[in-house]
Amino acid sequence: MSNDPPGFVRLTPELMAQISDSLKARFADIKERYPALVEACPYEMKLAVTAWVMRAIVQHAEQGGTFRVLIYHRLGFGPDAYVPLYDAGGMTISNEFDLSKDNAV
Repeated sequence: MSNDPPGFVRLTPELMAQISDSLKARFADIKERYPALVEACPYEMKLAVTAWVMRAIVQHAEQGGTFRVLIYHRLGFGPDAYVPLYDAGGMTISNEFDLSKDNAV
């Protein structure tokens, strides 16, 4: 019997290797499939989606929030979006953009 509390996950080297392999596979899948998905979109759809994303990014810069606020609340994605949007630079956008009046020069 283990004395570990319910829900406890013991991070072993084997588990860390499994997690690493899983992330590597996810990144490889994203890099392979996403460019083709974007290219398959009609021009007007890409333009509309890009405008929507830019509005959400500016709102995020003006109002602040975490990376999760940006992708879950402002962009409306679920947890599955974390890895591809992180890989695309979303964390940089979230951390670097701050147009709030408190930071105005």
